[in-house]
Amino acid sequence: MTYAEKWNIIVSRYNQIYDSQENVIQTEWENYFKEFFGYISFLGEIDSQRNIYLGSRERVIPDIIIKTNGQDLFDVELKQYRLQFSQEMEKQLLSYLKLLGISVGILVCQKIYICIYDFANDKIKKAEISFTENNPDGIKFVELFQKENFSKEQVGEFIDSKTNFDDNVAKIKNELTAENVLELVKLYYEDTYSTEEIDAALKDIKIETLI
Repeated sequence: MTYAEKWNIIVSRYNQIYDSQENVIQTEWENYFKEFFGYISFLGEIDSQRNIYLGSRERVIPDIIIKTNGQDLFDVELKQYRLQFSQEMEKQLLSYLKLLGISVGILVCQKIYICIYDFANDKIKKAEISFTENNPDGIKFVELFQKENFSKEQVGEFIDSKTNFDDNVAKIKNELTAENVLELVKLYYEDTYSTEEIDAALKDIKIETLI
């Protein structure tokens, strides 16, 4: 099964169980990591609902910790699909990353958020992925978190590239004013027609940006 096929099944299931409770989503993602990502539950690589004691009475329970050879790789926190991202969700994930001493986390709610925590600078960076069919970012997500592919460095590179892409798209949209579009049209024709001819052609044309 290709990465795209796996991702599209995840999207299909997302739509089918959109209103389900967290325990249903928990089971879904445990199965994804077993069936789609290649981790072996028999070997304890899918560590669900681990009890971590902070003292004699206080404890926290991360949803899923993925590990290999006894080493924690990344933490997965699951919310109901209908819930939008919140800072409280991020704070919870961040607290678990600090507690576990790992850098990579996944937050699943209305979207998927891949996070990298920089311990040295106490900063977190993240990329969001929408549950849409054939989403290239979703397909890449499936590829990145395969057991045989997983690399903290590659996850970080993906987040950086997606952040840069999104920033550049936002910048282009911001600059696509009617005035700028008009100037680009004039530049396109200036080698073929005179300024007077171009101005006359554009005089009664109204340019509206639809972004």
